[in-house]
Amino acid sequence: MNRGTDRNFSPLVIIAWLLLHSISFASENDPIMRTCGGFDPTGLTEGKPVVRVEPVVGADLREDGVDSCIVLVYGLKEKRGSDGAALVAYKPKAVSQSDGVGGKEMKAAERAMSKWLFLAKTHDASKKPVYYSVVFY
Repeated sequence: MNRGTDRNFSPLVIIAWLLLHSISFASENDPIMRTCGGFDPTGLTEGKPVVRVEPVVGADLREDGVDSCIVLVYGLKEKRGSDGAALVAYKPKAVSQSDGVGGKEMKAAERAMSKWLFLAKTHDASKKPVYYSVVFY
């Protein structure tokens, strides 16, 4: 048997190929990113807080039955007194939102993010806006 022309691939190789190629299309096919003002996360990393405080918004925004979202970009800095183990958002800024979300809701999301907590072992401190998160209402 000539191994050089054998086209049988192991299932593991096929699964790995499918995963790699499906991830590359995730952001452009993601309905969340399309409805959040067309935000493109290229070059940013999604932040994964261990403590997340939701923003306080008016009841009318939640009662309309339509999911609303805001995308925030931010850096991370060391939380005082944590000996480098914890990070907090640095200068969070709302950069994109779904239709019907106004400045009041965007500011509420920015204020809530100031209470989020991230672990230094899973995130790098950077005062540059290298992270993003999506807040839903």
